[in-house]
Amino acid sequence: MGVWQHAAVSFDGTSWTLYLNGKEEATVSTEGEIPQSLSIQHAGLGTAMNSTGAREGFFQGQMDEVRIWDTARDLSEIQATLNSEVTSAPGLVARYAMSETSGTTLISSAGTAVDGILTGGVLRTTGAPFDLDVPPSISLVSPADNAIDIPLTGEISAAVNDLNGGNLSVKFYGRNVGDASHSNDFTVVALPDTQFYSEN
Repeated sequence: MGVWQHAAVSFDGTSWTLYLNGKEEATVSTEGEIPQSLSIQHAGLGTAMNSTGAREGFFQGQMDEVRIWDTARDLSEIQATLNSEVTSAPGLVARYAMSETSGTTLISSAGTAVDGILTGGVLRTTGAPFDLDVPPSISLVSPADNAIDIPLTGEISAAVNDLNGGNLSVKFYGRNVGDASHSNDFTVVALPDTQFYSEN
């Protein structure tokens, strides 16, 4: 409660992906059901709207720096701008800084005439501080994710990146699961992890 969070949702034509504070939270396939672009439904921020333009529910919280893109954004793109005010960029359809000091017009500063109207009462407050700690990214270099038939003499390495400028290291852990005299190949299985760990 009372802590700013960064949320992003991206749709690539087949799947919706939710990112929270620069980390992938969940991905859901549309299973062939693609959202209709010729809908009569109105768009809204912090609410759903029906076909007549009436509000259906509301977001109980504060919003700042809302962006709408016409391209699917990946994790690296989201992390790169998570702590920035993006005023214009290729594919940016609308951007609402929400820094108006009066009135009920929400102005898009992305160079498009997609302004909005504030309804239901307007509460003005200090905006987001843009100081979220972006989680480091770690990707397996060798062997590749889900590689099979890896010899026991294979090299294991990973690439790390910390947008906050910190130094990172990667530790690999292994365990003996049987008779060491058997020199069977093994398979690397990528397991999703919704957490990240940093050693101080």
